[in-house]
Amino acid sequence: MNKHTLTVSVLLAVLVAIMAPMNAQTRKGDISASASYSALFYRGDFVSDRAGDGGLFTLSYNTSDRFWIEGRIGFGAYHWQTNPTLIKKFADYYGPSAALGGVYPGSTVKIESQNQASLTTLDVTFGYVLVQNTSFVPFVTGGFGLVSFRPSNTSGGESLPNYQNGVYPSSVACIPLGVGVLVPIADQLSLSARYDHRFVFSGYLDDYEVRGANDGLSALSIGLSYRFSDRAEQGGKGQYWCEQCSTWYDVNNCAICATQNCEICKQRKAHQDDLADSQQPAVPTQQQVQPQQPIQPEPPAPEVAPEPEPAPAPAPAPASAKEQPMREAGSSKKLNAQGIRFNVNSDVIDFTDPTTKTRMDEMLDYLTQDCDDLEVLVEGHASVDGPAKRNQELSALRARAVAKWLLENGVPSERIKGAIGYGSSMPKVSDPLPSVARKMTKQQLEAIREQNRRIELSVLKDCE
Repeated sequence: MNKHTLTVSVLLAVLVAIMAPMNAQTRKGDISASASYSALFYRGDFVSDRAGDGGLFTLSYNTSDRFWIEGRIGFGAYHWQTNPTLIKKFADYYGPSAALGGVYPGSTVKIESQNQASLTTLDVTFGYVLVQNTSFVPFVTGGFGLVSFRPSNTSGGESLPNYQNGVYPSSVACIPLGVGVLVPIADQLSLSARYDHRFVFSGYLDDYEVRGANDGLSALSIGLSYRFSDRAEQGGKGQYWCEQCSTWYDVNNCAICATQNCEICKQRKAHQDDLADSQQPAVPTQQQVQPQQPIQPEPPAPEVAPEPEPAPAPAPAPASAKEQPMREAGSSKKLNAQGIRFNVNSDVIDFTDPTTKTRMDEMLDYLTQDCDDLEVLVEGHASVDGPAKRNQELSALRARAVAKWLLENGVPSERIKGAIGYGSSMPKVSDPLPSVARKMTKQQLEAIREQNRRIELSVLKDCE
């Protein structure tokens, strides 16, 4: 693999990272495996103008959303060259009258311009995510490992003389440090690109040590990473565990269960219990059972000419997100804070937009009024644009961000009973059919979908 190929591979990885529309956030409990091709680079006292080839296999486990531990095993070969200048410089190794094509002192191994070493690595490393909630995951890694190597010439594959004579151990410790990025290409599949450098505790990677100086190895790896754990099935029930309630809860309805005393969980359970009771057929008591009486036919009612229905009033044109104030929506009381902006594919509130500041202040004024009974639920909604799972996740993150801002700006914690993300499951306006959408401009389609991207306050208890 030449330098041009490496450059193209890196540029492709960066391009995919920039264009990736999916969210690649790592989560606690994720179990992943990856297989990568590696270009290996020798760093030592001799000349190296050629990359070696290798493979890297990794198994990792996330102990938190940003931190993981992984085990790695790698195989491959690296290369280095020599020339008459180096032969003369290292005469104690090659011999005082050595030349290319000759043999090493006290050995039958041929001196060649091209040498190589087979390589096996075993590592335990730790990874840390630098930035969360982005379309790609930049990370750093560090750990400790073991390197086993066998230097030899290229044509005959004969072991070099110091290795043959056991001058040094061929398995030594190392410290691998690296940087990388994960780019999602499917729900559980990601492109993995990483660069590692190994500080090897040996100067004999090339069979010759110069004044006690250690050699090193670098690797550029590009491959695929597959996440085995399905986040929708954590707990084995499609639910998540709530520490305070000591019970499982639905992530769609208990987005911040651990920080809001499980109020959403309790309300949801009570609602489900009421619904189950109402669906059970009533059992008549003995006093309610009466003998059946013969049914007498009723005389037909006289026909009455139907009154003409009044013509429906024309519906007002929908206001734009910047013009629409916080209002009630639906049959139950909901305050619609249409127009709150967020950074693209993020839960970071965009306060540079004037409408955002206006809507947030309106919610703050409402929730800080002099009222003891007020209780609300922060709801996040998304359009159908993009993957449904990502829409649900992002709407929950944005609802939590709004709830957090309100709490930080003086809203009593007992007034906010939770933050829920509904994704695109509860649109305010219907998305046009594909056949209709294809005929619309991008601006027209965005104007419709923008109305479904919203934050709402569901009023559980209003002021008396």
